[in-house]
Amino acid sequence: KVLEGNTMIARKYAALSSYFEMYVEVDLLNIRAFPSWAKINELYSADMHTLVSFLKKRIHCSCLDEKYKEVKSIPKIGLCCNTVCPLPCG
Repeated sequence: KVLEGNTMIARKYAALSSYFEMYVEVDLLNIRAFPSWAKINELYSADMHTLVSFLKKRIHCSCLDEKYKEVKSIPKIGLCCNTVCPLPCG
């Protein structure tokens, strides 16, 4: 969906994928105490750099190589929960 320009759906799929990865780690493999809701939430509203990087690590083909080259120079912007953060949308 990212290659088609539909980042909204791609973000939802990435967040859902992350949730299921963590579900396996928590409930099936017992290697994590609890899921990282912050990471899932970050993917749900991810910028292009974060989204493409997440997908590229999990899709082992060259389909995202060109898109990754476009976004790798964009600074990664994570979520901030600090209400007095000086950055926009902080």
